[in-house]
Amino acid sequence: MSTASYSTLLPLLIIAEAVVVIWLVQHFAGDAIAQSAFFQSPLAKLRTAVPAVADLDTVDQVRVFLLTQLNLFLLLIPTMVAISFATFTIVDEKLSGSLEALLATPIRTANCSWAKPWRGLSRLWLPPGYARG
Repeated sequence: MSTASYSTLLPLLIIAEAVVVIWLVQHFAGDAIAQSAFFQSPLAKLRTAVPAVADLDTVDQVRVFLLTQLNLFLLLIPTMVAISFATFTIVDEKLSGSLEALLATPIRTANCSWAKPWRGLSRLWLPPGYARG
């Protein structure tokens, strides 16, 4: 399996992790979370932000609140993909012996380090003919 294949699994792994954590929390602590003083303030804010949630029972309100926290995980996906592409690119260059030639070029190491994640992201948004590398 190529390094690009591993990187495309990251979004699926992040979403699966979030769904499993929400299920585990809901399954093992359902009513205790709903009655917890810690969750009463966020649930009240959720009820004012989304009035349709007020019609649900408390356990379902907790479930909706936990699902709204999934947005944080979704924001992590582009960052994780770019970092993994950059890491795999540097490792591949080290294995192929081209890293020494790259470091001998007259560019600063910081510029090269910033360019690696952008190169990884370009594989996601550019057509295949442009993103070959």
